[in-house]
Amino acid sequence: MAMQAMRGAAIVVGGILLAGQVSAGTVGGNDASAVAAFQNQIGGLLAGLRTVTAEAQTAPGTGASIWVDTTGSSGSLLGTGGSPGDIAWARTALLVSDLAKSFGANGNSRILMQRDQDRFYSGIEGVGGNWFASAAAAEAFLFRLLLADNVAAPPQVRAAVETASVDDVANAVAAAAQAVQEARKLVTAGGSTTLTLSSPKFDPAVLPAIYARPDIRIARIERLTASDVAVTFDVAGTVKPGALQVRAYKPNTGFVPIDTFELFVSAGGSGLPLPEDDHGGTIATATVVTGSDDGEIAVGGDEDLFMANLSAKGMLTLSTSGPSDVVLQLEDASGTPIVTDDDSGGWYNAKLARQVNAGTYFVRIRHAAGGTGRYTLKSDFAPN
Repeated sequence: MAMQAMRGAAIVVGGILLAGQVSAGTVGGNDASAVAAFQNQIGGLLAGLRTVTAEAQTAPGTGASIWVDTTGSSGSLLGTGGSPGDIAWARTALLVSDLAKSFGANGNSRILMQRDQDRFYSGIEGVGGNWFASAAAAEAFLFRLLLADNVAAPPQVRAAVETASVDDVANAVAAAAQAVQEARKLVTAGGSTTLTLSSPKFDPAVLPAIYARPDIRIARIERLTASDVAVTFDVAGTVKPGALQVRAYKPNTGFVPIDTFELFVSAGGSGLPLPEDDHGGTIATATVVTGSDDGEIAVGGDEDLFMANLSAKGMLTLSTSGPSDVVLQLEDASGTPIVTDDDSGGWYNAKLARQVNAGTYFVRIRHAAGGTGRYTLKSDFAPN
């Protein structure tokens, strides 16, 4: 995919809009199951935190320093030489970290925890920490530190936590949860959610092309009104919680979004099955071309293979249309590439023409950036 610099245009880097950022459109139709999954995730972690905190408060501490590594899926204690009270207090850091991850924290922090008589310390390596008279206040402080300056946590969430009570972690978490639900619509990792995207910039004559990150599949786009479309998002279970930006493009115009939409991915889904492969990717499973064939790169890395049996020599013309940036490759009967094209068609679609002899040929289609999306393959053969 070739991207040309445009003076005064928005440039997309790593999914973040830089200079000339397009204003965000609106999102409606929150999914009740996504909200419930988010609330259940937060409620379960808070319940677990209350239990472990009670253990830490009833057992005396010695002031031993215990580092907590939060980089793994469940985290680990790097030192366990303290008393039962020290260990229980260090374990609370793992739950506070999981709470912060639910709001978009990256989980790459090393946390220092100490429990000394009636005082509680929490801090982060390279940032600092503090002693508190209550466990709840120390946990709230740690929760705020883990969310600070994290781009995956919406700014409304960070602001809400900064102004919440510093004496109780439950208050800080409740403020963060309320800010998420007020600022953004929810989609659930491992789930499917349909939301309404609204923008006055939509062309009423053509559906917009909708793009998210590669592990979030745009399963369906349906027009509701001139400025509203219903979009179904299938979110992989591996997607981490946090802010999500969805971009809309006008097909056949350029690679600068006409509008953006702010969502939030929450944990708690049970996981979606992989969609069925509509076209095989091997010679044995290739689909015979019909002249106009619809297809979808449903998961990252998927490749679709088509077969053309030509009884005479002539000009073979192939092209794709649709909202996806796909690569088109013509191969001979053994699967050896003959010619490849990426962007010669309209709006980052592919197009190629080749004089060929009689025989069997294969057409391979893949996504240019490892993402997903629908396309239509047009094929035409003129004997000569």
